[in-house]
Amino acid sequence: MPRSQRRLREPRRRRRLRGERSAETDAGLLLQGRPVTSGGNVSFVRLLGVMLAIAGAVLLWSGLKARDSLAERATELITGRNTDRTTLYLAGGGAALVGGILMVLAGGGRRRR
Repeated sequence: MPRSQRRLREPRRRRRLRGERSAETDAGLLLQGRPVTSGGNVSFVRLLGVMLAIAGAVLLWSGLKARDSLAERATELITGRNTDRTTLYLAGGGAALVGGILMVLAGGGRRRR
């Protein structure tokens, strides 16, 4: 086969840039049990902390809104305390918010070997 026809059939290989990895490299790292990172500055622990803090804030906000509802006020007037669901929203949301903030502040900086 002439050389000109070979060029048409074979795709041109792209040179990799510095720091760029191929799929084979990522698969090799996974087989070795080493994590494959994208090279970003945000660690997994901090990202998880942000997600936990957001979920905790949503739960806390839902608990505060539920506490102000008419049915909750009637239950509190009769029994003298909040319902179990509202208490779980408030306690769980507060704990998740505090835990998420602590994970963001103290979690998972880059470790030097």
